[in-house]
Amino acid sequence: QSEGPVTRIYVCTVGAERFRNGCLPPTPKKKKAKKEDQEQKEQHIQNRVALLFGTINTERTEVEKRRYTRTSLSTPLEEKDYCRAAKVHAIWEPPQTPPISTNVHRYDASSILHTLEEEDQEENEEEEQNGEKKIKKKNKVNPKVKRAIELADALGLVPIGWIFTYTDNRSTEGKYAQEVGAGEGSLPVHGRDVVLAANIQMDNMKRLGADNGKKFITLAMNGNTGETEAFQLSDVSVQMVAEKVLHMDLGASKKKNKKKQQESSDKGQGKATTKSKGTNDDEGGRFVKTSQPILVDSKETTHLDTVLCLVNTAMLGHVGTFSGGGTNAKNTPAPDAATSPVKKNGMLTMKTKKRLLQMISSSSTSATTSSAAGDSDILEGLCDFHTLLALDSMLGKDDMDEICRLVKKWSRGQRRGTVMGDKLKMVLQSVLGG
Repeated sequence: QSEGPVTRIYVCTVGAERFRNGCLPPTPKKKKAKKEDQEQKEQHIQNRVALLFGTINTERTEVEKRRYTRTSLSTPLEEKDYCRAAKVHAIWEPPQTPPISTNVHRYDASSILHTLEEEDQEENEEEEQNGEKKIKKKNKVNPKVKRAIELADALGLVPIGWIFTYTDNRSTEGKYAQEVGAGEGSLPVHGRDVVLAANIQMDNMKRLGADNGKKFITLAMNGNTGETEAFQLSDVSVQMVAEKVLHMDLGASKKKNKKKQQESSDKGQGKATTKSKGTNDDEGGRFVKTSQPILVDSKETTHLDTVLCLVNTAMLGHVGTFSGGGTNAKNTPAPDAATSPVKKNGMLTMKTKKRLLQMISSSSTSATTSSAAGDSDILEGLCDFHTLLALDSMLGKDDMDEICRLVKKWSRGQRRGTVMGDKLKMVLQSVLGG
C-alpha cells in the first residue's frame, strides 16, 4: 500500500521532548564525563509508550502553491489540492511497569492494548464447546486510560496514534543483519509493534467508526538518539491481525522478564540453566511467522516482512495546543516547556502548583478581572493535558467540566467572554494548597 488515509502528521515538539526525557534515567547531581558512564546511561534507558491525542484536519497539499486564473474550460480539480493532516496536540503516557531486567528491550503496553470494554467472543465460544456455562467476560480497561480518553473528548481531541521507544539494534548490523539481507535499510517497527498498533487501531475504529478510526499513526522513536519516524498500517495488515493470521502474544514480555530474572538468580546460585531459543519469532523481530500461508510476490510463505505492513508518512513539527508549551507570537515554546508539570505518579509537582496559584492571584488582583484579559494567564496555564488530567483527580465532575469548557473555548480563539468565575478560582486555590 503506497498511501495511507493521512498524508502528513504534525508532531508536538514539546510533548515529544517530554516523552523522550521521561525515558532517560535520572541525572546525577555530579556530572560525569566518562565514556563508561555514558554507555551505562544508554543501557538504563527505559522504553515507554504514549498515546497521541489530536485532530484530523484538511489542508492544502502545497501551502505556497501558485494560484492560476481559472476559466470556464478549466477542470475542477480542487479536491486534489487538499490532503488530510493529523495534528498532535497532546502526548500522554499511560501507567507502565518498568522491565524487571534492564537487558530486555521491551516496553509495557498492557494498559493501552484494550481501550474499549467489549465481550471476548473467543472465550465465550470456547466455554460453550466445553459444555460449560456461558460467562460473558469483558476486556479490562485501565481506568486512567479510560478517563484520559474521556477528558480528551471533552477538549475536542481524539486518539490519532501512539508512540514507542526502542533501544535495541534494529539496523543491518548485529543479529538482524542475516534476516534483512545485504542492501536493505533499517526498520524501526517490528512484528510486535505492528500487532500492538493494529489492536489499538481496531479499538479506535470501533470507537470512531471505520473511516475515522483508521486515521491512526505509529511513531517509532530511537531511545538512544531521539530520532523518530512516522508510519501508518496498511489495510491488509490490520485485517490480518483481526483474523489472527498475524498474531503474537503481547503479554509474553512480563513472563519473559520473570523467566530471565529466575535464570539470573539460578545462575548466581550455581544452578544449571537451559538456554532459551532467542529467535525473532519469539521476540517479534522484523520477520514474523503467520498462522496461515500467505502470498507475497506470487509466492506462498509463512514469514512476513513487517516492511510490507507499513506506509511511510511525512512528519512535521509544531507546538500542540494542549502541550503546555506557552507559545508566543513566533510560535516557539517557552524555555521550560520540556519540563513535565506532573510527577511519575501523575500528580502535580510543587513547582506547577505554585505557578498556577500565582496565575490565579494575578488574575484576581488585575484591574481587568471582568474581562478575558484578566484570566489569560490562568487559562493559558491550564492548556496542558497533563495538568488537566491531574486536576481531574482533585476536582469534582461539575468543576472539571466547567474548566474543560473554558479551556476548550480559549484554545479555539473564542477569548471574548471566556472568563473564569471567582467561585471556580477559589476551588482551584483550595485544591492547590493556596
